Amino acid sequence: MTSQMLISDPASAPLWDSIRLLVLDFDGVMTDNRVHVAEDGHESVSCSRGDGMGLELLRKRGFPVIVLSKEQNPVVAARCRKLRIECVQGLEDKLTELRAVAKRLGVEASQVAYVGNDVNDIECMRFAGLPVAVADAEPACLAAARLVTARPGGRGAVRDVCDALLGALDRASTKKDRSGKEQGGEAESDAALVSEFRAMLESRRARLRSAPRRQLIDELAWYRQMEQLLDRHMNVIAAQAYGGRHPKHWLWVSHKQFILDRVRAGERILDVGCGGSAYLLWMAQKGCRVTAWDRNPAAIELARSIMQHENLSFEVRDVTTHPPREPFDTVICSHVIEHLDDPVAVLAALRRCAGRLIVAVPPDDNRWQKVMFRDLGLPWKDDEDHRREYTPALLRSHVESAGWRITEMHAGIDIKAVAEAAGSA
Repeated sequence: MTSQMLISDPASAPLWDSIRLLVLDFDGVMTDNRVHVAEDGHESVSCSRGDGMGLELLRKRGFPVIVLSKEQNPVVAARCRKLRIECVQGLEDKLTELRAVAKRLGVEASQVAYVGNDVNDIECMRFAGLPVAVADAEPACLAAARLVTARPGGRGAVRDVCDALLGALDRASTKKDRSGKEQGGEAESDAALVSEFRAMLESRRARLRSAPRRQLIDELAWYRQMEQLLDRHMNVIAAQAYGGRHPKHWLWVSHKQFILDRVRAGERILDVGCGGSAYLLWMAQKGCRVTAWDRNPAAIELARSIMQHENLSFEVRDVTTHPPREPFDTVICSHVIEHLDDPVAVLAALRRCAGRLIVAVPPDDNRWQKVMFRDLGLPWKDDEDHRREYTPALLRSHVESAGWRITEMHAGIDIKAVAEAAGSA
């Protein structure tokens, strides 16, 4: 053991400073490498509560920990589930899984600490930037290690590792960047969150393998709630990332091209419920005289700040209470009427001020998940503020009931229609 250093040696402390992921073998590392077999064949193992406390302290600091095990054993899943750490078991090729885990978490091999005890850990130890062997590891495993724990597997070895990592985190916490954030802290927390969330999902799936249908439906309801929360979060962050210009309005151009291709220079255009859509500016640049309304003052303020053109004007106005009186050539309702209690009444009011309508609405079947959620009686619409989502037949019914005559309709990402006021040429 001439090249190994005890983990308790103060000189080993700097080796932990660059570590961003801890990977543990289970048998012989988290256990004392013995198995207790009862008369009925039931197996049990011995683990250290001190090890568990060390792992809990790491988890609370947001540090990712993953267990890779060759054995497929319920006790592995049970222990990891209790400790709330991710585990992958039944692995014949642990190195391939380790590479995949590191890639998924965005961690370099040099930032991985791997703790093993036997010959089937050596490949992973050679991959890891910091290979660690427990004190009672096999000689070949000890020879592959850079550090050796002071205590044996299942009796404090993991706590030795956790304490070393906690010391590194404490040192890092004293080094603040100019913004006061911990160096590397955000990346570590994000990786830990992904790891913990994945472990939680795997745990839930394991519990549901033989669950009745009612319990599975409850799980889908929980998933739908999580999906909606994440979608709202993504919308806010996406808009911030683009300086207030939401990517769906500025990068996702193809579904707006339908509108741009159907307006002409010199037209007087009213867009109701305009939000911050980039096509307002593009129509103005095309030579259209565009008036844009939205009932949300913040939306109008943002639109004014990011789109200026002599042919483009904005106004805070609610079309449901203050319908237009001035004449326009074309009125546009792009993803608006699905929010309205009485879309037919609004479309009828718009017909009195314009000879042509361009309307776009969300379809009710553009994702199989929506169809399933609706079938199960769960929230299914793309936006919880939608009063309804559309089929082509429903859109036709609403438009024609308001006195318009549809001349063109297309269904795809959304459902779009062009209509003329009934009785016009």
